Amino acid sequence: MHDNSLLLFRKHVVPFVTSGAHVLEIGPDNNPSTYRREVSVPVTWSTADLASQVDSRGDRLWGAGGVGDLTYTMHSEYEIPAPDDAFDIVLSGNVIEHVRRPWIWMRELARVCRPEGVVATITPVSWPY
Repeated sequence: MHDNSLLLFRKHVVPFVTSGAHVLEIGPDNNPSTYRREVSVPVTWSTADLASQVDSRGDRLWGAGGVGDLTYTMHSEYEIPAPDDAFDIVLSGNVIEHVRRPWIWMRELARVCRPEGVVATITPVSWPY
């Protein structure tokens, strides 16, 4: 996790995380994820990642360690197997820079986010926050 990603999450996403919110994190870095550990109110936290990034147990094939208990396994980067309008917050950190067609991907994030919900994409930057 990039330091700036965490700072951006704290500043721009945490204020929207309210008790009882349904959150979807795409591409979590661990279980619980770094972002999830920053949230102190009770929420329903779901995760999604590409099938090519996890093994049969739901553990990451690379990086910081196991994800475990992945809620949604995506067989396409452009399709999240979740219902429409299911989440109050749809979050990705350090993911969009790997998406080949972000304009298509963002439509999918918006589809699973409820009306008036929040879609937050955080990407690392290389200068101090």
